[in-house]
Amino acid sequence: MRIYWDTPELQTSLQREVDRIFHGFARPLLGLRQAALEARPNVSLGQDEDNLYVEAVAPGIDPASLEVTLEDNVLRIEGKREAGAENDDVRWLRRERVHGAFTHRLRIPVEVDAEKIEAAYAHGVLKVTLPKAAAAKPRRIEVKAS
Repeated sequence: MRIYWDTPELQTSLQREVDRIFHGFARPLLGLRQAALEARPNVSLGQDEDNLYVEAVAPGIDPASLEVTLEDNVLRIEGKREAGAENDDVRWLRRERVHGAFTHRLRIPVEVDAEKIEAAYAHGVLKVTLPKAAAAKPRRIEVKAS
């Protein structure tokens, strides 16, 4: 039996599982790397005939800190989630709100028209629309009867 790990869903699922396993005992060893993994937004990838769509759930991020680039069919989303306001009178017993710089890389499975990519951030969600290149769109081929 062969298992294929080349789909984006499986790669993301596997990465999150590895992150979860190593989170507890490897945190001191990973240091800033672990913080970057925690701050990284959850990303979804979808498509229709004409476009690919990437949605990154990233609440609490200043849109000015977001940088989206595409190089060699890899979409890179970088940003920084700021820490909440500090209160010197409070001794936190538990803090689940993550902060810090992050980079999320996502391999794009088809060629896209880089000149027409659009990105918008609203209500804590970054939405990136990547129009497919003409060569990547499905093409109907007429069958001729002889």
